Amino acid sequence: MKEKLLLTFFLFSISGCFAQTQKLKKGKVLNENFPLQGIEVLNLNSKKTTKTDTNGEFSIAIEAKDSLMFISKNYHYKKICINKEDVNNNNLVINLTLKPEELEEVVVIKKKALPMIKFDKNIANQLTLEKAARNPKPYGVYDGTIENGIGVAIPLGGSRKKIHQIDFKELVKENTDEKYYAEILKLKPEEIGLFIEFCDADPNSKEVLKNTNPLKLMNFLLEKNREFKKLPSH
Repeated sequence: MKEKLLLTFFLFSISGCFAQTQKLKKGKVLNENFPLQGIEVLNLNSKKTTKTDTNGEFSIAIEAKDSLMFISKNYHYKKICINKEDVNNNNLVINLTLKPEELEEVVVIKKKALPMIKFDKNIANQLTLEKAARNPKPYGVYDGTIENGIGVAIPLGGSRKKIHQIDFKELVKENTDEKYYAEILKLKPEEIGLFIEFCDADPNSKEVLKNTNPLKLMNFLLEKNREFKKLPSH
């Protein structure tokens, strides 16, 4: 009987220790003291995710030695490693840096000014008479033209602006940088291009492209990175 009680107590003690290793972590994400809403928070170890609320606040289950990554399309990502002090501290504040807006290159072409043409009324009248002589119009019959009018061609339907379709490689370029490949994926500079080609060849990349969610993209890249590392040679 005593052995059973001791065994039960031992099992409860172990389960209690495991339960205490994880804790609900609270924190806040800011940019220049301004709270950021909708920032993706990813626990790289447990794969649990959450988002910041309107006050920039979040809560996520963590334990010591976990890594948290904060992801947004408009801000540089940030990765932190959780230590024992962080687990018991609920005043975690993360500051993200806004990505610089990339402007397209503008090419200015200098054009020569056209010479000024002086209007001569006598010449205009002479041209009108010559035109009337060449194309006499039947009296009393309207042919749809305007006397001494100017012919204007009006295009039908209007012009349509082409919509640029972003591809997977462009999506990856917009949401990642060299720091991400070096620190998170542990890739060498010469491996980055090959890795992106490897990801683009996966049919699932088209699904990621349909829903341009930064968190979904990061999860896809992390999964493909594990496969890429298993290849015999790059």
